[in-house]
Amino acid sequence: MKTQTILLFAFAIALGACNQRQTNENPILYSTIEQSIITGDTAYYSIKLEFPVFKADQPADDTLLEPLNRRIENFLDTAARFYWQMEVKDVPAYIESVETSGKLELQNDYEILLSTPDTISLKLETYSYALGAHGFTAFHTYNYDIRNRHFIALDEVLDLSSDENIRKVDELLARYFENPEDCFTQVPTVEMDEQLWGFRPEYLVFFYEAYDLGAYACGSAEVKIPLAELRKQNLLRMNDHLAKAK
Repeated sequence: MKTQTILLFAFAIALGACNQRQTNENPILYSTIEQSIITGDTAYYSIKLEFPVFKADQPADDTLLEPLNRRIENFLDTAARFYWQMEVKDVPAYIESVETSGKLELQNDYEILLSTPDTISLKLETYSYALGAHGFTAFHTYNYDIRNRHFIALDEVLDLSSDENIRKVDELLARYFENPEDCFTQVPTVEMDEQLWGFRPEYLVFFYEAYDLGAYACGSAEVKIPLAELRKQNLLRMNDHLAKAK
């Protein structure tokens, strides 16, 4: 377990034009506590879950982080059932019934893409294997407005209200997409309802899982679009409404 106080301002500066804050608000300071839980390592299954817990420096601010911590916890509580399509207690009987070697696996890791006194951007990477040809790594992204206890939607950051704007974003995704070995066979586009995305300092990033853009062997992809380019093309929204409680 390790604790690291997080206070990064680079993103707040870079996104200042599209996410205005009251200058008289005190910054919310918090730490990240890394948790690692091994809930089982048996002949039938292996489960190892690593995840962050966010803790405010001031106890009065803990309620601001509760929705994010709770959503992470709820996801991991149901991950085995979601990816294996069965409860953990049912795995031994299932393994015996299929009469095959091997065991089910579930592992979770995470990356904090960005953390400021206002915003946390987080990616969970969950690997699962259920005796198929190979395992699979799925992503979940959480972009959280701390002060207002609000999960930020992509269309609150980007103006995707017109076909023309969506076309512009797709063009930027194609421009900044890296495919050095020509393994991927498709060019990334923005998906309105299911897009995996996050913030990095000075960038808006889009994630694509294996199979999204090509064969499984090509793996996943990340496309980073500079915030300056999005602002230049008038695609960044003025996010004053993010400073209001939802």
